[in-house]
Amino acid sequence: FPGYTEAYEQIIEAAHKANKPVVYELDDLLPELPEEHPDSTRYRKIRCQMLKAVVEADAVTCSTPALAEYLRPLNSRVSVLPNLLDPAIWHIHAPVQQSGGSKLRIGYMGGRAHKADLEMISPVLVRLLRLFGESLHISFWGSSPPKALAGWRGVTSRDVALVDYRQFVRWFVEQQVDVWIAPLQDHLFNRCKSPLKYLEYSFLRAPGVYSRVSPYQMVVTQGEDGYLADTPEEWEEYLTRLLNDSTLREDIAARAKEKVERE
Repeated sequence: FPGYTEAYEQIIEAAHKANKPVVYELDDLLPELPEEHPDSTRYRKIRCQMLKAVVEADAVTCSTPALAEYLRPLNSRVSVLPNLLDPAIWHIHAPVQQSGGSKLRIGYMGGRAHKADLEMISPVLVRLLRLFGESLHISFWGSSPPKALAGWRGVTSRDVALVDYRQFVRWFVEQQVDVWIAPLQDHLFNRCKSPLKYLEYSFLRAPGVYSRVSPYQMVVTQGEDGYLADTPEEWEEYLTRLLNDSTLREDIAARAKEKVERE
C-alpha cells in the first residue's frame, strides 16, 4: 500500500488530523525479496516507500521474531503477533489423512513464489518416483511441479485459486496425503517466514518433512512431530523412512496434531 504514494499520504494525513494511531503490519520481509521471487521487481520499486512507512508508523506488527529483529532498528514499537490457526475457522474435524489403497501420496501446498524452493529438492523427488514406481503419487496444489518432474505419470498439479481462507480450509481438510513436504531455501527472506505450513499440515494429522530453517526449527521436534532436512541425502532418508513405515507416519502425525491443538 505505501507504494500508492498519493493515496497512502492522504490516509496518513487524515489519520493524524483525527489523532488516530497508524499501525503498519508485515507478514513477510517484503523489502528483501530474493531475485528469483516472481514479485521481486515490483517490490524493489517501492522498497523505500515501505521502509518509510515502517519508520513513520505509530506501531508495527509482524508475525515472527526474525521479522521483528529486522524492523526494530527502523521503529522501536514493534510487536510480534504470531500466525496461529483460528479455531473459528479450523474447527472442522479432520480425519487421519492417509491416501489409502496401494498408492502412497506426497503432497505440497504453496503458491508460485516457491518455485525455487521446490527445484531445490526436485532430484530427491525424481529418485523417489524411480524407487517406488507406480506406488507413489506426488501432488502439488497452488504451484507447478519442478521441471524435472514434468511428464511423470505419478505427478499432478492443481491451481487451487481460493482467495477466501474459510473456503480454502474447507477444501484443504479433504485432501488425502501420506506425507507433506515444505522445502525452503536458507536466506533472509525465508528465515523471516512463519511456520504456518507446519500448523496447517499438522492439523490434517499427516506427517511432514521440512527444511531445516528457522521458521520450522522453532516448532518441529526432530523425529517426534516432524523431520527437519538440510541436505538432499536427509530429504531422501526422511521421506523414504516415512513412506515405508505407516506406523511411524501415524505416530508422528498424532504428536504433531496434538502439539498444534495444545500450543
